Amino acid sequence: MEKTVEKVIDNLKIDSNLLALFFVGKYSVCMDLTKTNDVDILAVYKDNREFEREIIVKNNINFDVSFINYSDIMNRLSENNSLWINICLRNKLIFSKKSSLFDFLYEKIENLKIVSYNIKECDVDYIRYKLHEFISILYGRKADVFEKEFLINVYLYRAIKYIFELNSKNIPSDKKLYNELKKIDEKLFEKVELVLKEGNILIKIEYLDDFFQTILKEYGGYLKFWKKGLYPIDK
Repeated sequence: MEKTVEKVIDNLKIDSNLLALFFVGKYSVCMDLTKTNDVDILAVYKDNREFEREIIVKNNINFDVSFINYSDIMNRLSENNSLWINICLRNKLIFSKKSSLFDFLYEKIENLKIVSYNIKECDVDYIRYKLHEFISILYGRKADVFEKEFLINVYLYRAIKYIFELNSKNIPSDKKLYNELKKIDEKLFEKVELVLKEGNILIKIEYLDDFFQTILKEYGGYLKFWKKGLYPIDK
């Protein structure tokens, strides 16, 4: 391990409440500072600690350290929180304290690699409903060009994330979202490019409508109303 990285790790180990340290992200896979100068570290502590983050540069190495307590990370993984699943999927254990808490945590993280997440029917209906709501707003809204352009970009972003949900895949970080879409569905990726390249706002909305309908083709299309029943309250 490079000396600067080792020193940061040693400083983190000093805290007596530390439960485990993991490298996460790209560095956890390559362990090579010639391939990336970003070192992401996940530090898990016993309870009674608020979530904190530290982003620093030492000897031209970018360190991004997330400090989280055991209960918080376990709850987020149990809830299938896509952000924390993505963080933990690529990991390399650096340090741990022998305890039942660590055993439970490590098992939970390792199981992420083999568990598939199936989307619920009410979540599918929610996406069908929201995409119809988005396009209805754009067709019906009396707004200036800049406001519509802004909304198109917001709704396009939301729709791309929905594609990953519908395919029961973890949602990538924003900086990877665009390119990861191409990997899972090139046809939908091409439709996104049509929306982005079009200069005429009305045609742009029509392209977005077509993009939405293509997403929902195998799920029953737009859902205009919501009958009384289960609704994803946290979305």
